[in-house]
Amino acid sequence: MFMGLYQQRDYHPKHPIAGKAGEVAGNVVTTVQGGLEFIAGAGGEGLSVAMTPTGVLTPAALLTAAASAGLMTHGGKLAYSGASNTGQSSAELWQMIQGEGKPGSSKPSKPKEKPPKAEGTGKAEGEPKGFEKQAKSASDISGKAKDGKIKYASNYHGRLGKEKELEILSKPDAVYVSGNNSQNLIYRKGDNVVIVESKGSSKGNVITSYGPDGARGESGAAIFGGKPTDPGMPVTHDSIVKGTIPTPSGGTMPPATQIMP
Repeated sequence: MFMGLYQQRDYHPKHPIAGKAGEVAGNVVTTVQGGLEFIAGAGGEGLSVAMTPTGVLTPAALLTAAASAGLMTHGGKLAYSGASNTGQSSAELWQMIQGEGKPGSSKPSKPKEKPPKAEGTGKAEGEPKGFEKQAKSASDISGKAKDGKIKYASNYHGRLGKEKELEILSKPDAVYVSGNNSQNLIYRKGDNVVIVESKGSSKGNVITSYGPDGARGESGAAIFGGKPTDPGMPVTHDSIVKGTIPTPSGGTMPPATQIMP
């Protein structure tokens, strides 16, 4: 008699709290419906017994008993399901009222903090602290190189040639500050480098350039062997920041710090 009285609905309104409250109400109705079906079924069972005063069930009593048993079973399941869902929905509604109007909401998480700027040698995330001026100078020099402007130091001894040097200065893979007092800028593109002065009136002057795209030169041949006309040796990121680039004097260049990109 109660079958189809209530149909389960999905609640996805614009206002989550109102929707959740409606869901709770619907589950309560389901629980009540199941309880009424169970009671009606029990009443039917009693009626079937009353219809058989001799103790032997008549066909009519049998039909009534079967229908009543089915109604009790369905009503019991419906009441149990409704009660379980009511408890869960009520808990979610309480969380939504306390929170932000969303099931299972929690306190808003803090916004991600920006990663700290890198310091020291190695790959930098932004400008390393204390090298802001050098980073600006490096950017200015790159801008001038894009316009084809380049200056040379009085002791210039580059091996890559002006065209390659402009290419490296205008669009380097990385720029470093040398770890000695001169704080020269080291522009690297691939395995080739250009060394540029960074201080005073000499700022922006190219001192030297070398790598596989140029000749090894006298000093390179003295360090690595081979002929001065042989291709130069590759200069890697690791060799720059770890200070493993050999010098003609027998030592190595000090570790450098990456400031760009």
